[in-house]
Amino acid sequence: MKRGTTQSRGVAGCHCLLLSFRYTAISDEKRNGLVWRGFNCTTGAVLHDELAAALRRSLDRADGWQAPTPDAIGAAGAAWPADMVAAHALPIVERLARADLAPFLMAMRRRARRDRDRVHSYHEDLRNAAIAKLTGLERAPGPGGRGRPKSR
Repeated sequence: MKRGTTQSRGVAGCHCLLLSFRYTAISDEKRNGLVWRGFNCTTGAVLHDELAAALRRSLDRADGWQAPTPDAIGAAGAAWPADMVAAHALPIVERLARADLAPFLMAMRRRARRDRDRVHSYHEDLRNAAIAKLTGLERAPGPGGRGRPKSR
């Protein structure tokens, strides 16, 4: 047999699962996002980003796409159990969502630090004003003030 020749040909197929996850983060402002992940249902492998994007574009171009009928679902074969989907998808989706939210979270932390510093400064100013007032009262002449001369 020669190297590089084909012995036989046939049609092969692969079942893929394309999932979308929507997330929302709320602070002083709101940030929404959508994370897509694709999986090869036979091997459990994560689909490369370019392949998942091509599948999404294919779905977007499909005219009259409808949810599959029970017969079509049966013909496609057994689906992954929900716990298996969660075990594969959630760690990846969480990492991607956190990466997408990183600038938003940094800005939120920066605002929180700024606001905390303002509150601390405000209360420090109140404390200093109260101390100054008390110090002034202690030195003031008159009843209760320590600043009046003592009689001998």
